[in-house]
Amino acid sequence: MGRHGPRSRRLEFPPTPPESRAAPPPPPRRVLDAPGGSADALLSVLVPAHADRVEALRLLRSTITEHPGLTCVLVEHGGFPALSVVRIDGGGSRTVLCTYSGRAGEWWFTGLSRNGSVVWLAPTREPQRAARAIADDLMPRPEEGATT
Repeated sequence: MGRHGPRSRRLEFPPTPPESRAAPPPPPRRVLDAPGGSADALLSVLVPAHADRVEALRLLRSTITEHPGLTCVLVEHGGFPALSVVRIDGGGSRTVLCTYSGRAGEWWFTGLSRNGSVVWLAPTREPQRAARAIADDLMPRPEEGATT
């Protein structure tokens, strides 16, 4: 018997097998353009706090939808508004953010590349340039010398 009463026995659990220690799945991205639900609540918080970013992304969204084969939706990415651009045929997607460039002194559209690095697309005052860069990246290119 110890100073504070009988010692309790420590429970021993068998080690968890490595295959059952898989990382939990990432949380789903919240779609901000969907009507109703928590996305509307999130959008009501993001818009006032990030009004300039949301406005720029909405302008880019309207420009991207002019490209056949692409569609996009406003989403939340890491607590910030972003645009998820998707090929309609399911052939790929990109996440586009608005990032302030201290060097340039202005807001830019930035994309996340396949390896996760940031790609500076165009200043937010040039949504056509950003949309063209995204479309060029996502849409298939015709084969050289192919006849139609």
